[in-house]
Amino acid sequence: MIKKNRVDDEELELLAHLNNIQADQQDKLSLRMKELEIEFDNLNEDALNTSEELDELIEIFEDMEKNLDDYEINFTEEDIEEAMTLNSDELEEINASITQYEQLDYVEFNDDWDEFLLNNKNYANDYWIDLHADPFKELLTEEELKEIEDIIDNQYGLKDLKLDKYDYMYASLSGILCGLIDVFIIGEPLKAKKRRFREIKGKNINNLQDSTLNQKVQQGFDSIVKKFADFIYEYDKKHGNLVKNKTKKFDSVSGAIGYLEERFSVNYDARYAKDLGLSSDDIKLNPLNHHLKSLAHQPDIIGLFFSLLDQFMDTTTVIDNGKIKIIKNPNGKFELKGKDFKSKIVCGFLNWLGHLFSDVAGSSGTRGHANKIGAGVPAPFYALTQLMTANVKDKNGVPVTFAKIAETVFKDGYDLRFATTLAIPVALNEIFIRIFWSIKEIFYHKRSVKDILKINRSREIDRLLLVGHGSLCMVDGIDAFARSGGGQNLVVMFSRMNIVGWARFGLAAFKETLNVYQYHSNLRKLDNDLEKEWNELLNNSRRIM
Repeated sequence: MIKKNRVDDEELELLAHLNNIQADQQDKLSLRMKELEIEFDNLNEDALNTSEELDELIEIFEDMEKNLDDYEINFTEEDIEEAMTLNSDELEEINASITQYEQLDYVEFNDDWDEFLLNNKNYANDYWIDLHADPFKELLTEEELKEIEDIIDNQYGLKDLKLDKYDYMYASLSGILCGLIDVFIIGEPLKAKKRRFREIKGKNINNLQDSTLNQKVQQGFDSIVKKFADFIYEYDKKHGNLVKNKTKKFDSVSGAIGYLEERFSVNYDARYAKDLGLSSDDIKLNPLNHHLKSLAHQPDIIGLFFSLLDQFMDTTTVIDNGKIKIIKNPNGKFELKGKDFKSKIVCGFLNWLGHLFSDVAGSSGTRGHANKIGAGVPAPFYALTQLMTANVKDKNGVPVTFAKIAETVFKDGYDLRFATTLAIPVALNEIFIRIFWSIKEIFYHKRSVKDILKINRSREIDRLLLVGHGSLCMVDGIDAFARSGGGQNLVVMFSRMNIVGWARFGLAAFKETLNVYQYHSNLRKLDNDLEKEWNELLNNSRRIM
């Protein structure tokens, strides 16, 4: 069995601490050597000065010897001996001028490893060496640390997140603020609000109104439908293909919807089971749920696929009791226009798109009545809820499928228009967080404005978006849970929940999961590369020895 040349983290950290302690002793010794070198230089300078003074005295004595008659010498040999002898005060002054050095403490190495470790620990405690700090940072210079950080960041993507408590605080507050906008300014669709208030005794539902923001969004959809219908009408008029309103152009949203319904009539627009040659026992289909049940009415890639399939095959694809059913149309009169396969695909796509425009703001019959908004189309991928047939308990404790609850929520006005309204606080939350982080990166971290795209694709912004959208969903979930009697009425609870916010939070959580997985994957790669370097160094050292 081959034993791997591995050093565990604790042993490696211990060796690094020992290295730091030895480095501390070496630093103290180097400092003492510098101090002694300075003292030696001072002694040399003093000796040089003394030598010069002695030379001057010698010159004086030589001059005196030549001219003894000019000097009156009245001192004896005893006087000379006394002058050359230092008294106690002079000796004390000289001793005081000599620099005293304390003996350097050091860790003596012996054959007992445990005792050596204990001596090092005592030395560290005596000289305030922190054994809990990262020892490797003490071993490297700032330049070496920067070089290693650049390698780890550029080659392995393991740079630490540059986030502090204020970043998390801002993201949380942004999410909470936008969650409050969702709760108090948007709420739920009008029909869902009436359902909730109807269950509260003594509440008058006649004066209830939809949220102002949702009304504005509905008006926006009406405007888009009218503009699209105007474009199609003028195009058909120019080419002599008007299908209705040949003498007078429509002047209302119901008229615009009516023209689009006639212009983009499709074979899968069955409103009742009898339209498909079936009974209500075979399939539960009515004007309020057929946009949800019919897969071709979905404003997403699923809807486009089944729309083309139904138009090519002259079928209607619906979801009923958790199963996808493809039903052959009984009349068999529909034929998709187009000379070849490609042209049929284009015509099928235009039929699907035009028919969605005719349904997105409700039917022409319903919109012809005052204060009626009609049944629009579901939000993207909302129809997938009809596949969820797991039983849950409703407010009376009676088992009901989740698909039925989602259908009731849709019929209460939770359509694409309301989902668009719900997207407003979610978009605001996204914008607030991205703008905040961009400003901080540019002005605090000194990033270039040209790096704005890189700034908004970083792991930091992914983490902040997770926190922000999570905070929004927290506020939204608490509100929905509380207003539904603690989750007792699931229809009310899901009517109050922001499906767009939860979807965005799910995407943020998925992205964060990918980031964490990628981080650990890169960490393993770094560990393997270090292991290779370690083995190579070990093998080289063995060859040298």
